[in-house]
Amino acid sequence: MKNLRIDLKLHQEVIKSSDYDPFKLSLILRKYTPEDRSYIVNQVNARQKAKIKIPEFYTQEKVVYPSLLSVEQASSSSTARYKAELVKDGTLIDMTGGLGVDSFFFSQSVSKVLYIEKDKDIAEIALYNFRVLNARNIEIINDDSLNYIKNISDKFNYIYLDPSRRFEDRRVFKLEDSVPNVMEIVPILLEKAEKIIIKVSPLIDITYILHHFKHLFQVHIVAVNQECKEILILLDDKKYTQDTDIVTWSKEVNRTHSFISNMKENEEECDYSAPLRYIYDPNVSLRKSGLFNAVGKRFHLKKLAPNSHLYTNNELNTLFPGRIFKILDVKQWKDLVKDKTIRKANIATRNFRLKVKEIRQKTGICEGGDTYIFCTTDLDNKKKILVTEKVNC
Repeated sequence: MKNLRIDLKLHQEVIKSSDYDPFKLSLILRKYTPEDRSYIVNQVNARQKAKIKIPEFYTQEKVVYPSLLSVEQASSSSTARYKAELVKDGTLIDMTGGLGVDSFFFSQSVSKVLYIEKDKDIAEIALYNFRVLNARNIEIINDDSLNYIKNISDKFNYIYLDPSRRFEDRRVFKLEDSVPNVMEIVPILLEKAEKIIIKVSPLIDITYILHHFKHLFQVHIVAVNQECKEILILLDDKKYTQDTDIVTWSKEVNRTHSFISNMKENEEECDYSAPLRYIYDPNVSLRKSGLFNAVGKRFHLKKLAPNSHLYTNNELNTLFPGRIFKILDVKQWKDLVKDKTIRKANIATRNFRLKVKEIRQKTGICEGGDTYIFCTTDLDNKKKILVTEKVNC
């Protein structure tokens, strides 16, 4: 796609073929050259991925995708929209432009976005797409982002950075191993902007973040449909404190949950109890945060055991950031193995030595149904089986 000369005939074929199986499409498009067939198949593949992940791009049929990889590596609409809520007015630099999903959503919250992309072809496609999407307050900078920032004299309100976490075809998680090296460039970024937002691996340890930054303002853990998608580090050279807020946010089909606390509040231990009427299971972003004591104290819940991360109470609190279950029965492990009345159930483990697959093999319980079984350990480190039904809040 040199100089972005889009062949309208090819693009019409892309739209017409959007629902086809990309692997079979090459066999159908015999009238096109191999190069054109490859273009159509790649665009169809990318569009199908964008349909669920980035519907705002998908519904604009004129949008062009640099590659399937660009869609796979891009933020989803849900996570990009969440990040856009962290900024307001002013100017923002997006150091890692790519497909431009983050820049697009940021542009709806700030007065101006500088999208920086080193690859000229990707930058040209982004310029074209932003026009299609009517995002007129985004300026395209085709340059190395760090080089650009080092040489500008202006100061901006925000800088957003999503560093590459690949090195020689392997994933890296430490910030000093990313490209660019986050630990090295933070002082430079803070000279150029009031606030810095850094997207890091969802696998990174939260305590690692808390111990490695001097200007840490907040840490955001973002989950969608019970999968931790992003962890965001917010730096602010004026608002940082030692008791950094950890914000957990989880979006599911029909609701969202958020919870804010810090490690100081988390130091106060929860009370413990045998299973009562309800079981409370924290969502994945909360489990990632490690704020287990804080959430227990905030919602007046009791832990089943120090490492089970399940809570219990006789009262129903529908504001809890996670799933809630009503206990039907409490069993010993040997009783579950012998029990032939439960033939289908959803099984989860918490601090339990067997995996779900092994439990199904030993019990013969198939997946599915309305019954939920939690295999865990109690305060005496003994196996405990909780047979429950989900409370729809």
